[in-house]
Amino acid sequence: PEAYRYLSVLDLSDNAFSGSFPTKVFQLPSLKSLAAVKNCFVGQIPESICDEGQNLTSSLQVVALDGLHASSYCITHYWSPFRSSSSTGSFSTLMSGSLPCCLWRLPNITTLHFSGNGFTGTMPQFSSDLSKSLHDVSISHNRLTGTIPDVILDHAFTNLDLSYNKLYGSIENFAHMQFSSDA
Repeated sequence: PEAYRYLSVLDLSDNAFSGSFPTKVFQLPSLKSLAAVKNCFVGQIPESICDEGQNLTSSLQVVALDGLHASSYCITHYWSPFRSSSSTGSFSTLMSGSLPCCLWRLPNITTLHFSGNGFTGTMPQFSSDLSKSLHDVSISHNRLTGTIPDVILDHAFTNLDLSYNKLYGSIENFAHMQFSSDA
């Protein structure tokens, strides 16, 4: 809607929003920061947001979508015959799919956080370099598999968190990095 044309910061964090993640937010023309940490979203962030004609915003700098289905409101309380009182557990459906490649290439993107979502699939395979402005990536605590693309190993990050996935292969490129003593 026209009313959101100038919206630059959208923070939906720590709520109980449910259903599919609203991918139309990636089309808000002035959006610089998007956060929706700890909600009850299910499904995936489709690669189709990258399709030509989708008007993916180029102003986006920060995307923080950690724990899209991790809000305490998503947890189901259930009765257990093995405990004297009710237990708390999660019968949640995690996010699925992989991470859309186009987000890694947005011209102004500095931060991508997608930790704790249970994303499946392989690491995004890039046909070109990542955005030069991208320096902070956290995709830990997912279920991503495969090798780490050379494009990621060759990029200059200040934070790169790939922990708690099922990644494998060689990381020899880290051994060939040139470090400057000028800090």
